[in-house]
Amino acid sequence: MTTQAEFTIGEVAAMIGFSPHTIRAWERRHQILKPHRTPSNQRRYSVEDIELLREVINGVVVRGLSLKVAVRAAHGAIAVPSADDAPATAARAEAAPVLGPEADADVPWRAVADFLPELIAVLDEEGCVVDANVALASAAGRLREHLRGVRFVDFADPYDRAKAVTAFRQPFLRRKGWELNLRLPGGCGLYTFDCLPIRFGDRQLLIVMGRAVSAGSGDD
Repeated sequence: MTTQAEFTIGEVAAMIGFSPHTIRAWERRHQILKPHRTPSNQRRYSVEDIELLREVINGVVVRGLSLKVAVRAAHGAIAVPSADDAPATAARAEAAPVLGPEADADVPWRAVADFLPELIAVLDEEGCVVDANVALASAAGRLREHLRGVRFVDFADPYDRAKAVTAFRQPFLRRKGWELNLRLPGGCGLYTFDCLPIRFGDRQLLIVMGRAVSAGSGDD
């Protein structure tokens, strides 16, 4: 039985980590699915639609399939080898670009990072967000693209901001289990962060991944 189509394209984009523009392009160019239309011609998606999109993403990211083949496989039109039979997948993932300031919504890291509950961000030399996963966007109460350029220290509790400034300024250092109190619309509390410096071209970036230790309600 097909569930009711009730999700907007913006909600679906937040769930799968791809932009509405990408979803519309996939529908137009690859006929991945045909969403329900409201009387005002707005797209509405069902749970089955979302699972189909995730299956396509899994085919591209995990199995290393082309988008065209992943779409056909998700629809059951063709059978494809399991991930264990696709040695090229690891090479594709290793060769794929780590995100940078010009990161496109199709960058494969997002399809992986957006399935994780941890808050994940990549910061530039000034400690500003270059890109982030859905968990952080949701906790911050913003669309992902609206996080770019925001200082990560602004997410910290005012009493912890001096500590955050120290951690998120150059030279970036590898850290593990570093604790910081965050104050976000989607939840306040203590988080433990792992920090990993990386090179992207000629730039030094910092990946931060935070897990909640204790969380508040986020209500004022």
